[in-house]
Amino acid sequence: MFGKSPIEKAFFKDMLANGIPVIEEANLDVIFDCLLKASADLGFFDVSFTDQGLSFLNLDGVHCLTVKKEDIENESKFMFYTPDYNTAMENASIVGRILFLIVTFCSSEKWILYISENTEQTFNVTSEFI
Repeated sequence: MFGKSPIEKAFFKDMLANGIPVIEEANLDVIFDCLLKASADLGFFDVSFTDQGLSFLNLDGVHCLTVKKEDIENESKFMFYTPDYNTAMENASIVGRILFLIVTFCSSEKWILYISENTEQTFNVTSEFI
């Protein structure tokens, strides 16, 4: 799954580093309920809700990921924290599935903060680069 090819590793690192931008109303309690059900149904991780956020354990019962909702630069985001880089790569498959579930659920709830399609951008180009 995630973390096998160079492009997957790049995507994986970007999601871990930058988080998922969501609307302010996005709720970790609701995400917890969704992920708790998914973990029981699919049997690939254990999730608990702490004051720090959502904590995930791998199949061996070792902590592999924490998800927190934070306000960063006037934007709400679900941020992903792993104990260290090596742990993240060792658990890439589980973390990738968790990322996929969170993005899918947030999308279905219309919680993901997209850039407006009506945003207009302009670029100045000089003829020497054409």
